[in-house]
Amino acid sequence: MQKLLIVEDEWIIRKSLEKIDWQSIGVDEIISAENGRDGIEKARVKRPQVILADINMPFVDGIEMAQEILTFLNAQVIFLTGYNEFDYAKAALKMRAFDYILKPVQKEVLLPQVKAAFEWVEEENTARAVEKEFAAKKFMQMALFEEQADVSMFEKLSLPASFFIYFTDTKELGLPNEATMRLKEDHYFGFLTETDYQQIDQTQLDGLLKEKKRVGLLKAYEYGEDKFIENLYDQYLAFLRLRFLSTGFFEGMPEKCQTEPKELLDYEEKVIAAIRKKDISNVQSLVQELRQHLLQSSTSFTALKMLAEKLFFVINAQILPDKEIELQRYFELEQCQEIEDLLAYIFDLIEQWIKQEEKDREEQTLIGQAIQYIDEHFSDESISLQQVAEHIHVSYPYLSNLFKTEVNKNYTEYLLECRIQAAQELLLSTNDSITEIALSTGFSNSNYFSSCFKKFCGKSPKQYRETR
Repeated sequence: MQKLLIVEDEWIIRKSLEKIDWQSIGVDEIISAENGRDGIEKARVKRPQVILADINMPFVDGIEMAQEILTFLNAQVIFLTGYNEFDYAKAALKMRAFDYILKPVQKEVLLPQVKAAFEWVEEENTARAVEKEFAAKKFMQMALFEEQADVSMFEKLSLPASFFIYFTDTKELGLPNEATMRLKEDHYFGFLTETDYQQIDQTQLDGLLKEKKRVGLLKAYEYGEDKFIENLYDQYLAFLRLRFLSTGFFEGMPEKCQTEPKELLDYEEKVIAAIRKKDISNVQSLVQELRQHLLQSSTSFTALKMLAEKLFFVINAQILPDKEIELQRYFELEQCQEIEDLLAYIFDLIEQWIKQEEKDREEQTLIGQAIQYIDEHFSDESISLQQVAEHIHVSYPYLSNLFKTEVNKNYTEYLLECRIQAAQELLLSTNDSITEIALSTGFSNSNYFSSCFKKFCGKSPKQYRETR
C-alpha cells in the first residue's frame, strides 16, 4: 500500500496538495501534517514510503523533521520551498533528499517525481529484503553446513548446556518460544531449550505434521559437543531425505534415512566433497554424471534449486568474490523459474569454479617458480623484477601483483628478506668481514647493508654477530 505524507504549515497550500490526483500514480493513502513535529508523529504511526514536505516550518523545520524520521523509517523525502537559496538546497542534498522543488509547484512536475520516489523505495525495500535473506542464509550455511565452520560461532546465541535443534518444512508448529530461521523455500531451523522441549506435546505435534503432510526432525545436543557441525549437517541430510519418504515428527535420525538411496542428494554430497578437496577432474566427471542422471530421470524444481543453492554457498566460500558480485550471483539464482534455468546456473557456477581453481593453480605454480629463481639468484646485485618475470614468461606488472596477492609482500620486500636471512646465517657461521658478507648477499656496499640489516633485525651486523 503506497502512502504519501504531506507536511505543510500553510493551510491553503496543504489543501491544494491534497487535492492533486495522487491515485493516478498509484497512491492509496494521503496523510497530512501541519508542521514538522506533527509530521514526525504521523510518520511514526502511518509509516509512509514518500514524504512531501515544506522546509521552512515552525517548531521543527522540514530538514530537522526528515532527519528524525529517517532514523526509524525507510522513506524518500521531496522538499518544497519558496526560498531559492543555496543553503537550503545544500542541506537537503546532504541528507540525501530525493528531490528539491521550488514553489509554486506544478502538478505536471510533482506527480512524476513522487511516482519515481515510490518506485525507488519499492526497489530499495526489495533489494534490502533479498540481501537480508541472503545474509541470514549465508550465516546459517557457514554455521551449519560448512566443515570449516567453528562451533564458537554459536556463542552469540547464548545456548544453554543442553539444547535441541530441529528442522521442519513448515514454520507453523506452535513450539514454545519458537525461534525459527528460514533456510530455503520451505526449510526451517531452530533451537529449543530443555524447558521448551518438556512443554512439547509430541503426540499432538506428530499428528499435526502428518495431517499437513509435513515432517519435522529434532535432535538433542550438549553445548560444545565434539563434531557438532558435522553431526548437524548429517541431521540436515536426514531431514531432506525424510521430506521424500515420510510425514510426522521424528526424534533423532531414522534408520531408513541412512540407507534410503537418493541419487540427487548422493550426487550433492559427492560434488561438494570434491569441490572442498579442490579435485577438478572429479568435479568434471560428476558434472557429466549429473547431466546423464537428469536426462534419464525426472527431477523436481525444488530439489534442483536446493542443490543449486548449496553449491552456490560452498563455491562462494572458496572463491571469495566481493560482496557485490556474490549478491548478484544470488539474485541470479533467485530469478531462476524453470528447471532449464537452474541447470544452466549450476553448470555455469561449476565452470566458474573450475576456471578460478585452474587460475589459482597456475598462479601458485608461477609464484613458486619466481620464488625459486629469487632464492637461487638473490646474491646477484643486478637481479630485478623484470629479470624474474622474463624467466617465468610473464609481464613484470603481473608478477608484481602476484607477489602482493600470493606472498602478501612485494618483490622488493621478499628479495630483501632473502638477503638479510642469508646474511644472518653468514654472520653466525663464518668469520667473513661485514663487507664480504654484504657483497656476497647482493648488497652494493657495506653501509647500505648495515642500514638495511638494522632496520630488519633491530641490531647492527656487528651486534648480531656478538649473539653467537
